[in-house]
Amino acid sequence: MTSRIRQYIDEIRTCYRVAACTSDFVRLVARTEEFHLTNLLRGAGSQPVAAPEKHRINIGGCPRDLWIRPRSGDVFIFHEVFTNQCYRIPTAILPQARTILDLGANIGMTTLFLAQFFPRARYVCVEPSPFNALLLRHNVEWLGERVSVVESAVADFSGNVSFTDSNWSWGGHIDSRTAGTRTVSCLTVGDIIESHQLKFVDLLKVDIEGAEKLLFSSRPAWLKKVGCIVIELHDGYSFSQFEHDVRPLGFTALPEGSPFGNVMKVAVAEGRFDGGWETTN
Repeated sequence: MTSRIRQYIDEIRTCYRVAACTSDFVRLVARTEEFHLTNLLRGAGSQPVAAPEKHRINIGGCPRDLWIRPRSGDVFIFHEVFTNQCYRIPTAILPQARTILDLGANIGMTTLFLAQFFPRARYVCVEPSPFNALLLRHNVEWLGERVSVVESAVADFSGNVSFTDSNWSWGGHIDSRTAGTRTVSCLTVGDIIESHQLKFVDLLKVDIEGAEKLLFSSRPAWLKKVGCIVIELHDGYSFSQFEHDVRPLGFTALPEGSPFGNVMKVAVAEGRFDGGWETTN
């Protein structure tokens, strides 16, 4: 059995596990297969983004609305988050979280996934694409006052920035080299922490399509208010560079697949880990 077939089987199992009822299971499987077939026949990201449709999935034992766009990157992200569980943080690294800051929130998949493990946490979701932000608001509205949506890009400065959209719903990014697709507002993480009166961020999730270096290379002061970072790196910003930037501020960085069980790259502030760093350093 090839790894691709195993992945497809795991995706079907996920659809069964999270679907609120049989009809939702069937529809999720159909959208999953449609996504793969479209990519196989016509190439990744070649299709225009379809109108969003509503599915019902179980989050923490309760049925919730999930809005996704068929034949789009939404289906890919759904399985990246819920099937591959790329943002699952082992309890040995993060036993609890009261405040979660999601940079590059897209349509809210990561927040929905984390809400299963941290049901009482406060969430601040930051997303620059207006198309994604619209679905994001719908997908997380059941969290009520515990969630805030910030429609903005994130970098090491505040103001306006050129932003380039992508055929994939997850591929939009800051682009200083061209005029881009649109102009969007841009905030620093310090701005967001201050404006939302966050005393401490237990978990900072970062997936901002290449702007990671802008955030961490200057070793910003706001990192002192962060306990744990889970991050996806892009555009040549390597794990060793990331580790070099956060270590002086007291963080220990773990590559994906470390003995502690993290799926994505993680960095944990000194004093925030129960497992004992002395076994790995």
